[in-house]
Amino acid sequence: MWTAAALGWLKPHLFWNAAHSHGPRVHTHADPKTLIQAKRLKPRPHAIYQSFLSCYNLRAFSLLRLCHTDSECPAMGGIKAALESTDGTPWLRSCYNALSSSTRIIHIPLVVESRISRSRILGLNMSIEKNKNCSSIEPIDHDHRQASWTDEINNGEITQDVFEVSSTPQAFADCLGTAHLEENGNSLLCPLPSSDPNDPLYWTQPFKFYILGLTTAIPFFSLFLTTGGSLSIQKITIAFSQPLSKVEGLITYPFLCSCVSLIFMPPLSTKFGRRPFYLFGLAALVGACLWAPLATSYDSFFWARLLLGTGHGFFQALAPLTIVDIFFVLERGFAVAVHCALLAIGAVSGMFVIGFLLKYLSYKVPYFVIGGIYVIIFFLVLFTFPEAAFKRDTTSRALAREKKVGIRRLRIFNGIFVDESLTRLVFRPLGFMCFPSVAWSAIVFGCHNGPLAAVNVVTCRIFLGPPYNFQASQLGALFLPTLPFIFLAMYISGPLCERLVRKLTARNNGIFEPEMRLPALLPTFLISPLAFFLFGVVLEYKLHWAWASVALAMFDFSIVGAISVPVAYNLDILKPIASEIIVATFVGKSFITFLMGKRIFAWMELHSPLKVYFTLGAISMVALCPFFVFIFEGKKIRRTAIKWRLIQWMLWSNDREDYEPTIDETIPNSKSRV
Repeated sequence: MWTAAALGWLKPHLFWNAAHSHGPRVHTHADPKTLIQAKRLKPRPHAIYQSFLSCYNLRAFSLLRLCHTDSECPAMGGIKAALESTDGTPWLRSCYNALSSSTRIIHIPLVVESRISRSRILGLNMSIEKNKNCSSIEPIDHDHRQASWTDEINNGEITQDVFEVSSTPQAFADCLGTAHLEENGNSLLCPLPSSDPNDPLYWTQPFKFYILGLTTAIPFFSLFLTTGGSLSIQKITIAFSQPLSKVEGLITYPFLCSCVSLIFMPPLSTKFGRRPFYLFGLAALVGACLWAPLATSYDSFFWARLLLGTGHGFFQALAPLTIVDIFFVLERGFAVAVHCALLAIGAVSGMFVIGFLLKYLSYKVPYFVIGGIYVIIFFLVLFTFPEAAFKRDTTSRALAREKKVGIRRLRIFNGIFVDESLTRLVFRPLGFMCFPSVAWSAIVFGCHNGPLAAVNVVTCRIFLGPPYNFQASQLGALFLPTLPFIFLAMYISGPLCERLVRKLTARNNGIFEPEMRLPALLPTFLISPLAFFLFGVVLEYKLHWAWASVALAMFDFSIVGAISVPVAYNLDILKPIASEIIVATFVGKSFITFLMGKRIFAWMELHSPLKVYFTLGAISMVALCPFFVFIFEGKKIRRTAIKWRLIQWMLWSNDREDYEPTIDETIPNSKSRV
């Protein structure tokens, strides 16, 4: 009888017409009678129910009161009763003051954590207004499974009540990538840090950027040897008495090995943590740097280069994954831009440094120098870099955890971080390669990174011979003017893009859409084809070397934007499976790079440089063109794509989810700009 009475009271108030709520809505076609059913409900006077569900337009938490009569205001009466019967907890008092003073939508600090993850219950539009005996909830379960949460607070004590929710899969598509990042001028933290002091999101900003620098330094120096190594082709050809066409494989085949290592490393690091694979990858790079200069045959040197490419592939994925681990949503764009800019600088400075060393020393010396640097980085990672992966679940907020210090903080193995099988983690990227934004990102990345290796090799061929007759050191200096262009691209893809995202988010009632990043790609769209066209003209008509330097600078500018913006866009959409998205993007990029690198050399022997690079410029323009479509239709595209049968079969488990953003008074500095 009490249960029936409670349900009779809950129904008219729990499913109030959502027209009174603010902000964008999630619609459902499910019968409201089947949306929520109480399995066990203990009616007690003055009981407060706090219903918190993760949602794409997070607005407020529902406050309901079970009363003996229906005449009392459920929200105001319930709060008053709780304040009278308890010690007056701050969150209740602040809620009461907010409700009694205005009709605005409010946030109530979280007390009882929801047991529902965002991937299972998505779609809540809820508001509380002054003198309104109502609040609205529209929960949606994307996989038709039942979910439950515990959320009853009775006289300051937490008891358990179980509710079932069932509905349609529409909200999962509606919520994909969308987040509520601003409320009343406050930036909201996303993901929401747990109460565990070991959460990497609590690391200080200087330490986060130290980690970013450390993770970027590894591929930075490997680029010295992978791209800068093209300057040593002539010396290697002489040393091993091999034809130039065969020696060029030392540049292209390491990219293929990077692709292979990318397939297996991110799933393993997702399962077992980042730290062991940082150390393993660094050990491989140190071994390759020692093996290559000591090789006595071309085959031995070739295998050392393959090991170098394999190690480089490790950190192509680990660095972006670490960015996702330690930075908030509104910080990731800048961090990714810094990472990509430093890699571009590594390729440029590698040409200069390696060229200078080769002028006076053997081709073996750079390997010893970079190997020594990797030994230093290995010990820095071993003694200063804690585990960045973190399993952020609902219980971590409720349970007090001890902060790890000393050797406990630097353990190499820290357990298992996800429950999914390795097989599923390995094969999921294959399915998401057909996800439109991921496929587009891989194509853009590959169509710009593929010609990069060719440009380096072709530059060596053209400028080391007549009519330029450059020395190796002079050839490296040819790339120096690209540095200002790289920093400009970093500013556009990083701080300027984040500023644009904040303004668009505020204009959209605090709702963030990943497509808000894409306008920052417009300069790349304009400059990238021009860079190819200009470089082709320089090679065809033997123009002054300064024009080649300008073309290379424009090309490096476009590389930074073409990599950082699409990658950040995909991480915003599919953050829970960031490792798989990185794999899908980088594997696609590596295959395109390998194929283009192999064909460009033969292609240039059959056709003029003007025709080749005009064609590459046209390919670049065509690859970038879809960003206009994604700006205006990206939300519709991802909503449709996530419901494809293949993608649905590849969906991730609940333990891959993070908290939804909110302002929480229990989190230090949560109201500060993120």
